[in-house]
Amino acid sequence: CYVFLTTVTLNYVVLLKPAMTFYASLLGPLGRAQLVPIAVFLGCFAMLHFPKLLAMVWCSIRARELVFSLQALEIGSQVYQVHSSSSDLTLDFGSSVLVPALIFAPFVAAFDYEIVDVPLALLYDEVWFSRMMFAAQREFATSLLDTAFTLLPHVGICVALSSLVALMRRGCPWRRRQQQQRSEQRAVAVSSSSARSSAPVTVLFVISGVAVGFVHVWSSLAPVLLAPDNPSCELCLQPWFVTEHACSVFHYNCYRRNTSIVPEAALDGFDPSELAIFVVSYCPALAVPAHVAKFRNLLGLELYNCTLVKWDASTTIREHVHHPLQVVILAHVNMTELPAGLRQPLPPSLHDIAIVKSNLTKLPTDLHLAWRHQLSVLFLEHNAFRAVPLTLAHIRARELSLIGCRIETVDAYADADPAVLDMLVDLTLSDVPLHTLMDWSGRVGALTSLQQLAIEHMALKWLPDWLLALAASGAAPEVFARDTPFCDRESVAAAEAAMCARRHVAPLGKYPLAAMATLRLS
Repeated sequence: CYVFLTTVTLNYVVLLKPAMTFYASLLGPLGRAQLVPIAVFLGCFAMLHFPKLLAMVWCSIRARELVFSLQALEIGSQVYQVHSSSSDLTLDFGSSVLVPALIFAPFVAAFDYEIVDVPLALLYDEVWFSRMMFAAQREFATSLLDTAFTLLPHVGICVALSSLVALMRRGCPWRRRQQQQRSEQRAVAVSSSSARSSAPVTVLFVISGVAVGFVHVWSSLAPVLLAPDNPSCELCLQPWFVTEHACSVFHYNCYRRNTSIVPEAALDGFDPSELAIFVVSYCPALAVPAHVAKFRNLLGLELYNCTLVKWDASTTIREHVHHPLQVVILAHVNMTELPAGLRQPLPPSLHDIAIVKSNLTKLPTDLHLAWRHQLSVLFLEHNAFRAVPLTLAHIRARELSLIGCRIETVDAYADADPAVLDMLVDLTLSDVPLHTLMDWSGRVGALTSLQQLAIEHMALKWLPDWLLALAASGAAPEVFARDTPFCDRESVAAAEAAMCARRHVAPLGKYPLAAMATLRLS
């Protein structure tokens, strides 16, 4: 328990690092704001277990007996107390340590420590992402009240350890004789009273177990009996007291269903409060269903390889309705303009937006008024932009990627808000037909957070002065400049050679297009 609580505390500390902002955002604004007090609270409680462990080890050594040995406990009441404390300890340990560890272990194993991230192919897999979110909600507390309830079983463990330590001390040779006489006098009274009090408790536990078992079986069978099976549901749930079909991941493929739209009837019979991920693919005349406005617990929304015909204000993403929303993806979507469904104020929890392989030529100039909160990831890759959209100069994003766009000028981004630049950590402009970068000479002081700059496959011949100024101050980001005229010169300095040798991302971009194409066809 001590090791588990210490590990969880360290996880909270790791989430405070800038590189883990994306995963901290998954806990929501409230959980992200309380990472420090929760970490301190858990760490202090973990330390409370340490003296108990030392006391058990010390007493075991002094008594030269096993911790759970009953040889010294000749009194029936003491044996009963050991069995009771051991049972409580085992149950609390299983529910608060073993089960969470087993649930979260597969996601820890998937973490790539070399890149300090999860492979994007897994992260954009809706089933894997949904399971990770449920595991994170089970593992991490998002408020001090949640922390208090999480620690209740650990309080039980601490109490059980205290009882065992007291019994072990009572069974130690130097205390055994003086306590044996008093224990024998109380043995008859304790055994008789415990027999009378244990019967009602046993009956109560049996009734509770039968009731819980009945509710669990009913919750498993009710959706099957009362709601039709839907092949579009990729991850089913079995919540208690829900008679409608509980689906966590819904993927509607128009090609497989031999239709061009998503009919409203396809979403009938589903519990809207349980849907976490909504994916629509291969629809040649997509009108976003009105049911989307009812998915108040939606975590992710994805449109893949669709022609978007209608997504108006009636089905828009609303700040007060879709407050848990984390991710929005539009990949291979044919649309002439950004739909109205994404032009309203977005919920603060939305931190990952990807618009990839579309025919968009511009973004609304006032889009930053709707996207006014901080984004962790903004992928605008392989779009038809001829210039950097004006609104990007005011959208705060830690990671911005414009890979593969047809951008010929970045003048608009040269006047970026200092607050936007101060938040920028990773900027990717690879495979863009630019000959010069934006002039940030007067904004060098706001670029101290910039850690990576990718300019691969560009027509860039020289590095801008502001980048050289950052290098001179020792705050230069890691630059990736492979396959540029700048790197094709005959004489390249050692520092420049390192820039020319590094590889940042694949030509297809940061969004895993190849992996997602395979996933959507499977």
